Amino acid sequence: MIKNLWKRWNKKTTYDELIQSWEKLEGLLGLTHSFAKNHSASSIESGDLPRLSDIAQLLSTITAILIKEDQEISDIREVGDCLEYALNNGFCEKLCAAAETNQPLGIMEVVLIVITNLLGGIKNQ
Repeated sequence: MIKNLWKRWNKKTTYDELIQSWEKLEGLLGLTHSFAKNHSASSIESGDLPRLSDIAQLLSTITAILIKEDQEISDIREVGDCLEYALNNGFCEKLCAAAETNQPLGIMEVVLIVITNLLGGIKNQ
């Protein structure tokens, strides 16, 4: 019984998962932005930057959370907690800034895909 209570109490919510993914992503994007600002593109070695696949995976997780939340509250017609958190923490602005530098190489394409998926998936606007 105590084990089941612990599992329920310790269960990570979707909101918690969003915050955790966002904080990891911010760390990766912050590292990427500081490198792009302080180094020329030719001087940056691929090992210095976060892997694009890591960033894409976090963005995929965040996108899935936001779309799922919107589907769950579609009858309420208001912004959910996860979307509100993302908007209040500069999700779109930070993604656009990352796309502008295109560091790591290819992030612009990833950001465009994420924004397209969000615009297509979130109906509760």
